[in-house]
Amino acid sequence: MLTVRKGEWIEFAGVSAWCGQTLESFLKETWGAPKKWIHQLRMEKGVKVNGETVSWQTVLQKRDRLQLWLY
Repeated sequence: MLTVRKGEWIEFAGVSAWCGQTLESFLKETWGAPKKWIHQLRMEKGVKVNGETVSWQTVLQKRDRLQLWLY
């Protein structure tokens, strides 16, 4: 897994664990992210996949780059 900080964003790339999962299920189930944090990311559009804001039901692929806003 490659992790890079880009300004106020942190980017994760090359994580095979998320392959085939939706963005929401990956954050909730695989990472165990708290509901409050997920809600805040959703309201502030603080999650991007490959540099674009996407639906929370988007299925993640192996080569996707997941970007989370650090606040």
